[in-house]
Amino acid sequence: MKKYLLCIVLFSISSIIEAQSWNYKTSGNDFDGKYKIASINGSGNNYPYNKPSLVVNYFEKDDSFNFYINGSGYNSSSSDVEVLWVFSNEKDVIYESRYRTLSADGKSIFFHEFYSPKSDEIISVYEFINKLKAASYVSLRVNGKYDKNDIKFSLSGSTKAINHVISAEKIELKINTIKIAKEFLNEKKRKKDSLISLFKTKKSKLDKISSNPKISIKGISREDLVGEKIKFLTNEDKEDYDGLGYNKKAYPYLKYDDFKGRIATIIDLKKGEYYGSKNIYTLELDDNKEIVYYVVYDSDDFKYDIGFISLLEDARKKYVGKTFYSSVSPGNLKIDDFQECLISKITFSENNNEVKYPQLYGAFNVHYKINGVYDDYKGFTAKEEIKILNTNLTNTYFPEKELVKRKYNETKVFENIFYYLKE
Repeated sequence: MKKYLLCIVLFSISSIIEAQSWNYKTSGNDFDGKYKIASINGSGNNYPYNKPSLVVNYFEKDDSFNFYINGSGYNSSSSDVEVLWVFSNEKDVIYESRYRTLSADGKSIFFHEFYSPKSDEIISVYEFINKLKAASYVSLRVNGKYDKNDIKFSLSGSTKAINHVISAEKIELKINTIKIAKEFLNEKKRKKDSLISLFKTKKSKLDKISSNPKISIKGISREDLVGEKIKFLTNEDKEDYDGLGYNKKAYPYLKYDDFKGRIATIIDLKKGEYYGSKNIYTLELDDNKEIVYYVVYDSDDFKYDIGFISLLEDARKKYVGKTFYSSVSPGNLKIDDFQECLISKITFSENNNEVKYPQLYGAFNVHYKINGVYDDYKGFTAKEEIKILNTNLTNTYFPEKELVKRKYNETKVFENIFYYLKE
């Protein structure tokens, strides 16, 4: 709106602007606050667009700045207009307006960024404004879809006029701010490129855990569970232990308050003994030798509220103290958002204030430390963080042995989340 208002303001003061002479003024209104304008009429070779204006304006209220030409021709969004610049003191360089916008009436072209083909370096509008102060004139070629206009603007008196609109100190501050932002983005890109290069090198040398039995925890087959010890895990919801009971129907379920934290040993397995169930496990409580039953149906998973002690012990031996490559988003490893994870601790997923919803994705909590991560939204963060992931180990807790092939389960398993073991 302010850009269009300034076009109107420019027309209203055109009568006091003399050809090839810079003019400037301060004005304002109750809606936009105080604003300042500096402008110069030029000479073009495309009638009736042979008296265009070059304008600089600044709104103090919201610290907004405009730099545009008006009256160089009519352009629409489909015109694909191109504007080239040559300064009197840099005749061997042709600058191009890389980023520009058009007014609604198509008569004004607003400039935001420039670049020189010699260096292909982006030049901010504030840096470009400073060039107006250093030359005696500037030539423009406005190439529209159907015609072109070669224009020349005198820059005599431009320094005083532009400084009235926006001070040299403020322009310098804007330029420095933009340079700092550029340096930050360049550093961000360098770090990203470095990480990607590192990852590509490492990936070619490392073994994927889930496909390498030497570095992964071996799952416990449901036929080999006799002799395994399990723990009744505590949980936030305090629900009774589903699928476990005093009889082979496993119903009613074992009471949470009676069994939480206790250890039991699987002492027997019967297959398909009751109502088409696949497995019925007999458990003996270690503390009082009480017998209970655990029923697992063909379509049923092992419940996350019981934990296999041997899996926990094996995981601690193989994984604690080692560093893995993983993804910012578990289960979706990409070369531009991976992270190094040092496994510091593995525990059962119990209600011990480690995670808000224990056992949501598995019977185990994996504690790990990262020293920094890159992603496209946040950039590189060289901040040490301790994280906790609720997960499973291997495929013991899932039906059959199609763990890796079942998409829903991929992000629930340690070996599919912490992809590669660091050398």
